[in-house]
Amino acid sequence: MRHEDDEQPGEDERGSNDAGDGPHDADGQSGVPWTIERERAWMTALALAGVEPAQLLVLQRVQADATPTDAQTLEVCQTLAETNHPAACRMVARAYLAGHVVPSDAVAGWAWMKKAADLGDPEAMTQWALEHLFQDVPEGETRPVDYLYRAAVNQQPDAALMLARMQLAAVPQTAAHRAEAYAWLTVGARRDHAWSLYDLWRLSGMADDVPSDETWRTHWLRRAAELGLPVAQRLWGSTLWRQAGSAAGRIEAEGWLQKAASAGDAEAAFQLTSIMCHEHRPHDVCLGWMLTAARRGHQQAQWEVGRTLADEAQGPRRLSEAAMWLSRAVIPSDERDGGIGNQALERLEQLHREMTDVQRADVLDLLSGDDDDDARRVFAGVCDLATQLQTSGGAF
Repeated sequence: MRHEDDEQPGEDERGSNDAGDGPHDADGQSGVPWTIERERAWMTALALAGVEPAQLLVLQRVQADATPTDAQTLEVCQTLAETNHPAACRMVARAYLAGHVVPSDAVAGWAWMKKAADLGDPEAMTQWALEHLFQDVPEGETRPVDYLYRAAVNQQPDAALMLARMQLAAVPQTAAHRAEAYAWLTVGARRDHAWSLYDLWRLSGMADDVPSDETWRTHWLRRAAELGLPVAQRLWGSTLWRQAGSAAGRIEAEGWLQKAASAGDAEAAFQLTSIMCHEHRPHDVCLGWMLTAARRGHQQAQWEVGRTLADEAQGPRRLSEAAMWLSRAVIPSDERDGGIGNQALERLEQLHREMTDVQRADVLDLLSGDDDDDARRVFAGVCDLATQLQTSGGAF
C-alpha cells in the first residue's frame, strides 16, 4: 500500500526537473524557445570551442553573408584559415579589404586573398586576377591571367565572363575569338550568371558565326532580367512593349522598365517618360520620370528637362533650374550626342540673356557639387563669353 509520505523511486529527479521551468537545454537555458539567432550563437560557441563541424557550418554562414559580421565569426574564420582552408582565407581577406570587424588593411587583405588563390579557391583566384590583371608580378609568381584561367576551368562564372570579354576585345576579332567567347559565356550561363546570359544574348545578335536561335536568345535575355540585371530588364521591357498587343502586355512591359529604372538604369527611366506620354499620363508623372533619367546623367533627358523648365507652359518658368540642366546637357564626351549638346548650348545662351545676375548666381550655386565641375565650367564660360561680347559691343 502506498502512503503519501513514502518516497517513490525517481521522485527526487522528477521534482528537480519539473519545477515549472520547462526543459533544460544543452546551453544551460531552460524554458527558452529555440530561435535562429540563438541556434547561431550556440553553433558559434561550439566553433570557438574547437568543434570542427561547427567551424565549417559557421564558415558556410559567413560565406552566405559575404564577409564576417562580428569578431567571433572572424575568429572562427581565422582559425580555419591558419589550417589552410581556402574559403576561410578568402573570408579573412574580405574582412580586411572591406574593413568589416577589423580595420581596413589592403596589404593584409590581398595577402590572404593570394593565399586562398594559391590554395585553389576559384573565387579568390578570380578576385586576385581581376585586381591585378594589368599589373606586373614578380618573376616566378603565378600570373593573374593564369589564376583567371584556373578559376574559369573550375566554372567560376566571373572568371569565364572575363576570359570571354578578353576574346571579344581582340583586334582583329576573328571567328575563333567569338567561338571561344561563346563557349566561356555558356559556362557562366549554365551557372545562371546574369552577365554571362546577357553577354551571350548580345554576342549571338552581333555575329552570324555563333548560334543565334531566337528561342535561346529570348531565354537568355529574359533570364538575365529575372536575375535582376538592370540593362537586361530594360531591354526585355522594351521587347515586350514592342510586342504588346493588349493592355496586359503593356503593363508587363512597363513593369520591367520600372524595375530597371528603380535599379538605376537612366535609359529605362527615359523610355518610361515616352510611354507615359504615349499613354496620356499626368504631366507631373511624365516629368518625374524625365527628372529621374536626367539626375542619372541621361543627356537627352537633361536637355528635355532644361527646355521644359525654360518654356514651361503649365506653370511658372524656372530659369535657374533650366540653366542648370542645360549646362549639364552640354558637357561633351565620346558617349554623348554632339547634336544634343549643341542644341542645349544654343538654348542656354538664349536663356542667359533673360536672366538676372541673381538668377545666374543661383545657377552657379546649384552647380556647386563635386559632380558638377564640368557643368559649372560650361555655364561660367557662357557668362564670360556674354561679358566679353557686351564689352566689345558684339551681339550674343
